[in-house]
Amino acid sequence: MRGIFVIGLFAAALMGCSSAPKAVQVYNRACSTTPVQVSDMAQFNVTPVPGKVMVVRIVRSICPTCKEDLQQVGLMFSTGKWTAEKIQLVLVAYKKDGVESKQTFDTYVRSELAHVGFPIEAAQIIFLDKTYQQLLQAKAKSGDLMFPEWKAVPFSLVFGKDGRLAYRGHFTVVPSQQYRHYDFITELQSETCTAGLR
Repeated sequence: MRGIFVIGLFAAALMGCSSAPKAVQVYNRACSTTPVQVSDMAQFNVTPVPGKVMVVRIVRSICPTCKEDLQQVGLMFSTGKWTAEKIQLVLVAYKKDGVESKQTFDTYVRSELAHVGFPIEAAQIIFLDKTYQQLLQAKAKSGDLMFPEWKAVPFSLVFGKDGRLAYRGHFTVVPSQQYRHYDFITELQSETCTAGLR
């Protein structure tokens, strides 16, 4: 009986950490102005770096899929496919009672995140004292929701050099989609969309 209880607790802790939500993804390859812009990330204490592609990950410290993704992100940096001169990495965690707090996330950052291979000193790492439900209601200046497709972690937003929302969605559902996502970010580094839309 105790074993069933422990399994139940473990399953409950992992809720919201999934690699199998509905695969809604939005790609925008064209230079443009989008309803959600990189400047809208300021409400989450994110400071965009002009001229860089911003890769935002919404993560949780106990999420195995998040950890696998961040290992892959580290590999992209360590192999030179992504560079800190062209990519701004932003990791965002949020409050979930009994699962994630600032303390648990800070412990994860100190004990594990420093060893994944990306330049941690160049990343913005943010803990938001907001719940999933509160974040789902977050809006851009245009009035559009910031995260309408978000069902689980990891979840990603990618902004092009011009500040447009170039990608939003769940990218770990199928391996082919995940590698397509990494390749897309790699390609964004060489885009010439720098029309000052930030």
